[in-house]
Amino acid sequence: MRTLRSRICIRLSSGPRRTLVTLCGAALLALAPAVAQDASGKVTVKVLYIFNGAVGSTPNTINEVYPGKFIGNTTETPTGYGSTIFSVTEAGDASLVYQAPALFSIGTILPAINGQLFGVGNPVGSHNFFTINRKGSDLKVYQLGSNETVDSSYPWLVPSPSGDFYAVMVVTSTQYEIVRVAFDGKIQVLYTFTSSEGTPDRYAGVAMGPEGDFYGFNDTSTNQYLYKLSHTGTFTRVFTLPSGHGNAGLVAAPDGTLYGALGNGGPNKTGSIYKFSPTTGQYTTLATFPKTGMTYPATLLLADDGNLYGNTSSLPSYLFRLDLATNQLEDLTGPLYSESCDFGCPMLQGSDGKIYGVSTDGGSGGGGVFFSVDAGLPPPQPVIQLFSPMQASAGARVELWGSNLLGATSVTFDGIPCTNVLASTSQSVFVNVPEGATSGPITIATPNGSFTTQESFTVQ
Repeated sequence: MRTLRSRICIRLSSGPRRTLVTLCGAALLALAPAVAQDASGKVTVKVLYIFNGAVGSTPNTINEVYPGKFIGNTTETPTGYGSTIFSVTEAGDASLVYQAPALFSIGTILPAINGQLFGVGNPVGSHNFFTINRKGSDLKVYQLGSNETVDSSYPWLVPSPSGDFYAVMVVTSTQYEIVRVAFDGKIQVLYTFTSSEGTPDRYAGVAMGPEGDFYGFNDTSTNQYLYKLSHTGTFTRVFTLPSGHGNAGLVAAPDGTLYGALGNGGPNKTGSIYKFSPTTGQYTTLATFPKTGMTYPATLLLADDGNLYGNTSSLPSYLFRLDLATNQLEDLTGPLYSESCDFGCPMLQGSDGKIYGVSTDGGSGGGGVFFSVDAGLPPPQPVIQLFSPMQASAGARVELWGSNLLGATSVTFDGIPCTNVLASTSQSVFVNVPEGATSGPITIATPNGSFTTQESFTVQ
């Protein structure tokens, strides 16, 4: 595989005062391998595991926790109603991590920066936050107030460098809040929606911009609009969507551009993809979906090649790619009959460059599948977006926050290697400032490449 060297710059915020910095770095970029295609020229979808009840059925989340190893949750146990947490490898070897009691329904789980799992669950009739380790033990449930709950049907948790998670919480049937939740379950209310501001759209998703701003969608009696909650707590309606088009996804690019899908958008009312610039306020339709076949986009993924990938909720489902340089919408796979995404298939780009996902149904027993798509994407390169603190003495703990950090093999401070590197999630690595380190850039290396910050770490 050939490589090239590139320089990457990202503007972001860090620290308690949200100081804006621009981090630049040099990265070795691997060029894309050949695409695996079938006889019709479509990209091959490989079913890696069929959920037949052994580790649960109807999976609804998937996370890579180590290169080639994934953890997710289901909404049915091997014995029926309930939930499980499972692990599965890129080779399709699955195992049961945790089987919840009959009345415990898990809505979602995410890896936390302390190496454990954080999620939303329903143990006693109200949805609560919980933590559990990756071996399936040490479960802790954090009960919410009598009038508080989290919608676990379509929950959205957004991780942050501090280790906290952002979520939308239900206080009453007509009152909603944006909250920040610590790993120990402590909740800080950031904003309470008024009745005139409508109710959050649970299907649309939420996103965190590079400067720490929180974006989501609200429904009112007359329209649906995109809102922004700034890192200083200011709430703003930033754009009103075309009426009746049904938002289906939201992702934030490193440059702050937002991309989304309208499930019923476009002239055919079968879907469209748009971009929105929070800086200029410009809304642009990038592509629309055809009348038949590949219709009704359900989820979006911004891959390391800078293009959008997603799946449709049509029956059968399709996987698609949108080239953001040309705005060309492409049917990647043709119709999928065994990997149905009628409720949207959660997807991610793995450490090997392949796209992995789970379907809520499909497979021989209708219990869902774990699949991969080799679209010829190169293995994603590591990127450090910020480090905290930005100055410390030898031995102090430092967090590196960015993307594609799983499997980190080394970290150096101005060329001096760290002796202990802990990659707890794909976004977070912890190290200790090595003895003998001097002020200078930080370099991280993974099996896929390396990245060096332009900003220097100051050794005190």
